[in-house]
Amino acid sequence: MSQAAILIVDDEELIRETLRLDMLDMGYAVDLAASGEEATALLGKEYDLIITDLIMEGVDGMEVLRLAGLERVFEFVDWQFHERPSVEYSP
Repeated sequence: MSQAAILIVDDEELIRETLRLDMLDMGYAVDLAASGEEATALLGKEYDLIITDLIMEGVDGMEVLRLAGLERVFEFVDWQFHERPSVEYSP
């Protein structure tokens, strides 16, 4: 069985690298992008999961998801380091 492929998009290196190490430890194949522009260049590859920062300069996370062909976001996690994450579902 092949590894699930994950794309991590964040303009903050510490967050990108922390997520990358966690996902690698869990056995996933991981690609990184430091911007929405970098992410869109990688979208020729099929990903099982895209983890993206929503607020970035230039191409933002929602645009990355739209360009990836996602018509809607099934799960949105608002992660703030000073509080617990909140999860919202959109139909």
